[in-house]
Formats: sequence, C-alpha cells, structure tokens
Amino acid sequence: MAGKLIVGYSPLPEVSDEDFQFGIRDRLMGQVNLVRKGLSNVRSGGVFVLTGGTFAFDPWPKTSVMTMDAAGIEGFVRSAALDLPDVRLVVVHPPICRETAIQLGMDGAPWPSAATVAETYRMALRNLE
Repeated sequence: MAGKLIVGYSPLPEVSDEDFQFGIRDRLMGQVNLVRKGLSNVRSGGVFVLTGGTFAFDPWPKTSVMTMDAAGIEGFVRSAALDLPDVRLVVVHPPICRETAIQLGMDGAPWPSAATVAETYRMALRNLE
C-alpha cells in the first residue's frame, strides 16, 4: 500500500489484501460509523449525507476497491434507512474530482474541482433544511 498514488487503483491481480482492508476500514466503515456514532446527536428529521461514488454504478478498470466501497455505502444507506424512520440518509455519488484525475495521470479538464464538489454539497444541505 505504501507509495501508491491512490489505494486500490490497480488491476485486480495487483490489489493486495491490505488495499481491500484499507478501503473497507477507512472508506466504507468511516461512512457507516459516521451514521452509527452520529445517531445520538442527530435530531428527529435530521439528515446524514454520505459519499459513495459513481463507480458504484459505472466502474472503470483498476477500480475494484473503490467500486466495492461505493457500492457498499449505497447498500448500507438503502438498508439502514429502513431502520431509521425519523432520520434521513442520503448518499451522493460525485464524479472524480479534477485533482484526483490529475493524480491519476488523466486530463483534469472534464472533471469538477474539489471546491466545486464541496460547494455542491453545501447547496444540497441547504436545500434539505
């Protein structure tokens, strides 16, 4: 895992157990635990906005870890929402950000900047109030 530009961005035969564990522990469980630990602090009618990713629906080569995490977050939200009738769970699936595309050696021009994605989240949260 050390030295990789983006953990798990490799062809499947090159993805290590450690890469998968990192994705599960940090990305997937990080989102799950945000909800689990936040339940005691959210008011009735409150909302959790989680980040999945477009790979959940449109995977690319070399994205098995990221796709697994994004699809897992999507599945968690669908199921957990059934258990939490007084809290809204929302999962958004932004595209990769310009900065990430550049790190991956891609042309960043077609992708939104991280700042643009963050602003979109902020506007979405305002609309949920």
